Amino acid sequence: MSYFPPAVRPRRRRRVLIVLSVLTIVVVAVAFAMERGNDERALDRYLEVVREASAAYSALATDVQGIVTGLEKIERSVMIGRLEDAIVAASEADALLQEAEVPASVGGLAGFAVAASSSWREGITGIHAALLILLDEPTDPQGSALLEQALLDLEVGDRAYEHFQAAIQEFEAQEDVSPRITAGVHFVAASDAAAYDAALMTGRIAALRELSARHDMAVSSVRFDPEAAGEREGIPVVPFSPTFQVQVTVTNRGNEPEQAIPVSLVLIQSDGSLPPFTDSRTVEALNPGEATTLTFDRLPVVAGEFHEIVVRAELDGDDDPTSNEFRQVFYRNDST
Repeated sequence: MSYFPPAVRPRRRRRVLIVLSVLTIVVVAVAFAMERGNDERALDRYLEVVREASAAYSALATDVQGIVTGLEKIERSVMIGRLEDAIVAASEADALLQEAEVPASVGGLAGFAVAASSSWREGITGIHAALLILLDEPTDPQGSALLEQALLDLEVGDRAYEHFQAAIQEFEAQEDVSPRITAGVHFVAASDAAAYDAALMTGRIAALRELSARHDMAVSSVRFDPEAAGEREGIPVVPFSPTFQVQVTVTNRGNEPEQAIPVSLVLIQSDGSLPPFTDSRTVEALNPGEATTLTFDRLPVVAGEFHEIVVRAELDGDDDPTSNEFRQVFYRNDST
């Protein structure tokens, strides 16, 4: 009688299937862990962008609050310059958020951050545009409308960011992770809510006429070299010397920067024996309160004769044209 060993193939097949099942579970678990790790890294990168943009907006909010609440203490050129810088900084922060890669896990709430950023940027830009109008024409309805919309944009941005913070905190609580976003941003200061009323702010601007654009270029000083050493019948007497030059100081007494200011000098001999001598210079730029000195040299003065010198700084729309010109009759001493 023959003996046959029991069949083992089905048993081996079961073991193979078990091993394959275990391997599949391991692969799926590893893949899930890798995917989760990738999501967490993407979330960290995105929230780092949000932190950077929020920090920039937090600094801008402080500066804008200082402008809105301190209109009476800021010079016009400083105010406009600060707002122009704020527009650039807000545009850069907004670009960070617009271009950031948003993980799917927070895709639904990231829109709040983008909405806040866009509203803040538009609000800052709107305040700049409104003030450029209202500082010169406080009753212009376009300026008032722009200001009202700008202040509303800032408030909308604040509310959108509050929603974003709340949503992020809820997400972090559900995922049981450490808080990543902590800094709050508020362009509209609750402690000075009245300052953000467009009508009241327009009234404050109307009361500050000194903030209106004022253009005033002045010939503030003229010095002869050599200087006058006495008088003759009440007219300054300049001693004889091999050369004669005039140093002219021009000052921007307005509150707006000025560019390409022509400064001219005319030297007239009293007896008319020589044609008037003319010379000119151009001041490239002068900020409010700044001054510069120009030298006109080798002037053809005649010994023993009376002369008149006329210096002018030309500026279209100058609010005080009387300060633009300097005139002086003087006598040049004889060489003997």
